[in-house]
Amino acid sequence: MIAPETIAKIRNLFFAEHWTVGTIARELGLHWDTVRAALETERFNHSKQDRANQRMEHYVSFIQQTLKEYPRLRATRI
Repeated sequence: MIAPETIAKIRNLFFAEHWTVGTIARELGLHWDTVRAALETERFNHSKQDRANQRMEHYVSFIQQTLKEYPRLRATRI
């Protein structure tokens, strides 16, 4: 398990300082997989799903209504 401070340092070096994964791993004495995992933590990536849900809100009622009328309709036809 990586300390939250280390994750913050890794993310800062990668996103703000534009260091490569290999450079960060070398400087902090970590394996590059560990650095990559710190960059992809779910705690920081949840906003993508939120945005996708917001885009779908406009279509949910249409999809539900269409499926009530045509329950055997395939997803590609909606």
